[in-house]
Amino acid sequence: MRSITDFLGEAAKEFGDELEGRSVSGGFDGPPLAQNRQYRARVARAEWRQATTSGRWSYSVTYEVTEDPKDEFVGRKFSEYYSIEAGTPEAGKRAFSRFIGDSGVNVKELEYPKTGDVETDNNAFIKCFEGVSFVIATRVWGDDESNTGIRYLNRDRDQALLDHIEPHKPKGATKNSLVPEINVNKSKGPFDADESQEVQQAPASLPGSGTRPPVNLPPGLRG
Repeated sequence: MRSITDFLGEAAKEFGDELEGRSVSGGFDGPPLAQNRQYRARVARAEWRQATTSGRWSYSVTYEVTEDPKDEFVGRKFSEYYSIEAGTPEAGKRAFSRFIGDSGVNVKELEYPKTGDVETDNNAFIKCFEGVSFVIATRVWGDDESNTGIRYLNRDRDQALLDHIEPHKPKGATKNSLVPEINVNKSKGPFDADESQEVQQAPASLPGSGTRPPVNLPPGLRG
């Protein structure tokens, strides 16, 4: 009879993502989230990861829904990927800048170990955002539209969530275009005006790192 310890040691090397509950395909828990409402979501996991084939690095951020106006998707998780490579399209750079700005985290005052090693320091940086909450709207992407991604996000000020927004309409969008959208909850105060930016790009694929299955790269990171 084989020891469970032997199996766990082997699985940690070959199936680390699955063992730790990470997404390996850009989606979690079945069908994508409804696109006609906002959600409150926290960053459940954030890490700096590299693709084996292309060698490109990106920030993998896993969001977990903590509030849904229709109480349907609480607990649902999905991943978004952010690149800081020099060749990243403007829309992708803007999306990550928006993530940082609306997190409420003051990056100028962030304290984390700075070793001088890029991989170590970049991973330490993104870890500082774990636990941060946003108000988000989602979009679907992929050949079969089975993957959930961020349509826009706003700082979480405990504002009321909207449940009647127009769904994302990618058809006819210009590649790498950025479409501004404003949703205002008129029953709330001035801080409840949600100014959002929606990135519309053709999706690409990013192979997973190590022995992981390929990771589908969402719109905004195609280089």
